[in-house]
Amino acid sequence: MENEERGFQELSVSQCSFLSGQIRFPPKDHSTSPQPVVWRNNLTALSQYYNLYFVAYGDKIYVFMPDFPSQSLSAREELILQPPTTQPGLIGYLDPGKPHAINHLIVADLGNEEIVICACDDGDIVAYTTRSIQNNIESRVSRTVPTPICPSDIRPFFMRNVGLSAWGLAVHKEGRMIAVSANTKNITVFAFALGRSVSPDGLEGSGSEDDTDTPLETTDEEASDEGWTSGNVNTQDDRSSNLEIVLVGHKTNIPSIAFCNTADDESGRYLVSTDINGEVLIWDIWKRIGLFRHSLSSTPEVWNNVTGPRTCGWGVLCLDPRSFRLTKGRMETFGCHPDFTRGKWDISESRGLIKDTSGWRLGFSMNYPAPRGLGAYDDDDEEILADYQEEEEDDDEDEEDEQEDDEEEEAGDTEDQDEDYSGSTSPVSRSDDSEASVNAVVSQAYGNPSIAAVTEQAERLPALPSLSHADHHERPDRARKPLVQTIPCTSPPSIQRLPFSIFHTSETEIYFFQDPLAKATVTMMDPLNQKLPPNMGWLSRFDRMNMVTQIPELGIVIAASPVGRVALFTMTRTKGAKLCASRLDWILPFYSQEKQGLRPRAPLLGIAVGPIQGRQFRNKGVDGGSSDDVGRESWRTVEFSRRYRLMLTYCDHSVLSYELGRSENRHGVKNNVRNELLVF
Repeated sequence: MENEERGFQELSVSQCSFLSGQIRFPPKDHSTSPQPVVWRNNLTALSQYYNLYFVAYGDKIYVFMPDFPSQSLSAREELILQPPTTQPGLIGYLDPGKPHAINHLIVADLGNEEIVICACDDGDIVAYTTRSIQNNIESRVSRTVPTPICPSDIRPFFMRNVGLSAWGLAVHKEGRMIAVSANTKNITVFAFALGRSVSPDGLEGSGSEDDTDTPLETTDEEASDEGWTSGNVNTQDDRSSNLEIVLVGHKTNIPSIAFCNTADDESGRYLVSTDINGEVLIWDIWKRIGLFRHSLSSTPEVWNNVTGPRTCGWGVLCLDPRSFRLTKGRMETFGCHPDFTRGKWDISESRGLIKDTSGWRLGFSMNYPAPRGLGAYDDDDEEILADYQEEEEDDDEDEEDEQEDDEEEEAGDTEDQDEDYSGSTSPVSRSDDSEASVNAVVSQAYGNPSIAAVTEQAERLPALPSLSHADHHERPDRARKPLVQTIPCTSPPSIQRLPFSIFHTSETEIYFFQDPLAKATVTMMDPLNQKLPPNMGWLSRFDRMNMVTQIPELGIVIAASPVGRVALFTMTRTKGAKLCASRLDWILPFYSQEKQGLRPRAPLLGIAVGPIQGRQFRNKGVDGGSSDDVGRESWRTVEFSRRYRLMLTYCDHSVLSYELGRSENRHGVKNNVRNELLVF
């Protein structure tokens, strides 16, 4: 249905199913259910070629096969992967008791193989091919036997350690490169041998055109520390051997990195990174230079007078402008009538125009429903606000003395943190009054269905220590000497343009850079803003948009926060691509789902997107097909675009599933889209 107020057709989003965590793992079986970890990046992923859904729990990867068409999951996994460690005795940062816990998990193409790769808290990087996982599942005649853990025929083809806790992950398909960011404040790029050279300008030299067809198969020894040589800034690199390049330039930790994975950069020349100080760096890997640095923390309008800067970089993507949707007029391009100030289009107004959403989380009052949309208040809504403000004033009076005590304790904690940063104490130390790790306390909190218990347990949650406190000088034995010293430029080099745009997320802001070498052109403040009721206020501690992904075929970007909400943006462009922008189309879960009690009261563990069953891409290395070989995809005769599934997995094991697609083509012909919700 077309939004009459906005005057255009948004991305089509259909509800598939809701699967309660208590159905998957009943309370009586809670002790045997997999235990999630928190304060991480995205921990779920979907294969683009197979019906495989990956979820990281602690130091293991659980593999599920969603049902069609509901996309529901059973409590029984198909198999469990337990990534090995590169060496014994490694130390973790977030939870010393679980040093090998996974911080980030992605699925991506490396050459003609699809891989699943994870970054661990002890600095280990481990990768498998999805083909080997699929073959193992298909080879098992009976699935009634216990779930196999670490099957012998599934071995990681890649294992490395980057010195300290690893976070950002990026994979370049054609260049066969893996990039990893870590708490060493460095980025390590692993470039697999291609048998051909790369010229200083990033162009490919001589060599076979089928170098990327080589299967990724290695022995355990080859997968870890053997066969890698450092890049040399003084000579032209030869891709006939495996190269390891370390990029140095950030001053603090780097939670997110991204390659330009388009036809305009087949050699993996460009990389974009962001750190928790709000710095965005653009790298030319083969020239060994930093092209440009954006400092978002110095932007005046993003400072909050109460909490200080809210520009910690948490997510970054390189976008191909050719995937953007052609639009006409400001409303269709921006989704609202944007404010134009300081050279930027501010689309924050569009939050109040989104259908089926609410700026208030249900639970403030038993007598009144929550208002729909931000700023869309009527008389009843004003009564809700008055009731809540009255409750807040009472709570403030009761907690005034406790707050003063807390401030004194926080001052002491700050001094301790300063000591951590200067290297006088261990960066993994915690306050003495914490009887359990962060993960254990949170698990107890949202594992208990009692709201009172949730509130009581959540209040004990220690705050997340700044990732910058993990100074690699703390452990000189683990801080490896950089192989390549790279200092980014402070002014733009003589480059006319770069072949991509940048989508950046901070804790609460969105920045879109049409030209990576210029200022942000589109901004949005608090796209996922929602007032939480007092008994759920503890969720706000997870407020950061650290889960970002894109679907170029649909021209959309997905940004999510562990608080539990997800924003869907359509990337737009005017005729001639004179202006490119982002437009907020949807916020999930829907308000109607919240009213039905279908939004879990737990942090979001991860988001995953992939084609629905029967619409997956063809793996050239397996069946001779090609994702570009559209003639073999018979569904295109009846549908205008590939349909995708979006799965939201929460820390209480609940799963919300959606189907995404474009319900009309460029000529305005519409498709009928299923809009049913299955509840389990």
